Amino acid sequence: MWTIRFPPIPRASGSRSKRATKTSGGEGWADVWRKGCFAWEYKGKAANLDKAFDQLLRYSIALESPPLLIVSDMDRIRIHTNWTNTVQAVHEIALDDLADAAKRDLLRQCFTDPEALRPTKTRQMLTEEAAKELAALAQRLRDRGHEPHTVAHFVNRLVFCMFAEDVKLLPNDMFTRMLEATRAHSHFHEV
Repeated sequence: MWTIRFPPIPRASGSRSKRATKTSGGEGWADVWRKGCFAWEYKGKAANLDKAFDQLLRYSIALESPPLLIVSDMDRIRIHTNWTNTVQAVHEIALDDLADAAKRDLLRQCFTDPEALRPTKTRQMLTEEAAKELAALAQRLRDRGHEPHTVAHFVNRLVFCMFAEDVKLLPNDMFTRMLEATRAHSHFHEV
């Protein structure tokens, strides 16, 4: 059996549970909150961490929008970045992974230097990358002789499907799975 030792966090550091008003109404508690660092919601064994994250999101405004939203159960810790205008990153650490110094450092940074976890990619950068990819796809389809109007209609449908999947109108990554299955069994990878 091994023991993990983190440097002590001073009592005045502000880590504590915190009452919060949910955006959906009502009161609740974030299990652990450290001003300017994180809010943490802990659940029991094999808990649904997606639901725990949704719960934490409903508290986040009342918790001064911490840059990290952390959820955990008895087997894993999931760290979600929460900076404005960045693409969210999610770091998952299994408890057994804490034997790895890099994983411990990642967890330590949540307490001491959350800025180190800030994603470098902004939403604007992601949007620009996606627009370039879609424009290149449209150009390849036009180069193959497809009418511009037909290509534009097709690209609009792709964008709608991506949106519908993101907001869960298409469940269980349906669009992504369909694209992967199509790519694996056809010549579409050439487009």
